[in-house]
Amino acid sequence: MNPDQSNPGAREAAKLAVSMRACLTLNTCRSDPADSAMTWRLVSGKMPEITPEHVNKLKEPCTGFLCEISDDIYDFDFKAFKIRDIASNEVLFNMDDSGKLVGSVEPMMLEGEDMYRGIRYHFPAKFWNMKSIGTTLTFSVGDMPVRDFRMIERHYFRGKLIHSFDFTFGFVIPNSTNQWEAIYPVPKVSKKVVADILKSPWEVKSDTFFFSGRTLIKHHRAEYAYDD
Repeated sequence: MNPDQSNPGAREAAKLAVSMRACLTLNTCRSDPADSAMTWRLVSGKMPEITPEHVNKLKEPCTGFLCEISDDIYDFDFKAFKIRDIASNEVLFNMDDSGKLVGSVEPMMLEGEDMYRGIRYHFPAKFWNMKSIGTTLTFSVGDMPVRDFRMIERHYFRGKLIHSFDFTFGFVIPNSTNQWEAIYPVPKVSKKVVADILKSPWEVKSDTFFFSGRTLIKHHRAEYAYDD
C-alpha cells in the first residue's frame, strides 16, 4: 500500500510541497504580468509546463533553474565548446573533454549539482567592438532520438534584456556525436552602456534553454566579465 493512502495528512502535505516547489521555481524569473498566458498557475497539482513561448517572454535573468537535471532523459554530454570572433577567427574561449582550455572561466556560486549548470566567463573588452561571434558546441546523446532540438538564449545587463537568440538544430540521431555552430550578432548597445558593462563584472547574465519540441530538457546560466 502506498503510505499516503492510509495517511490523509501526509497526502495533503505532499500536495502542499508540490505547490510550494512550483511557486518557488517559477518565481525565479519574471515574465510580463500583463500577459495572462504567462501567469504562473498550478493546474491539477502539476508543475506548469515551461514552453519556448514562456522563456521568450521572460523579462529578467533567472536566479534559479526552470527544470531539473533529471529532465534530460536523452543523456546529453557536452564534450566541447568554442567561442570565436567571426571576422578575425580569433578564439576567445575553447574547452574540450581533454581538459585543454583557451580563455578564463570560473564557477558560479551554486550549490550541489547545480554548480555544473552555471559558469562565469572572462572575455576581452574588445568583445564589444566585434560584429558577430560564433559558438561551436560538440555534444553526444544516448539511446533516444531528440526531435526538434532547439536552443533559446537570452542576455541581460542589470536585469534588462539586451538580446535574445533562438536557434533550431532539428533531429538528433541516437548514439551520435554532433557539432553545432550558431552565429550571434554582438548586441548593439550605446557607448555609455558598454562603458558601464566594462566596469560592472558579472552584471551581464544569460539563460540558455534547450528544448526537445516544446519540452524544456536543460537550463544553463552564465555571467560575464570583460577585462582590459
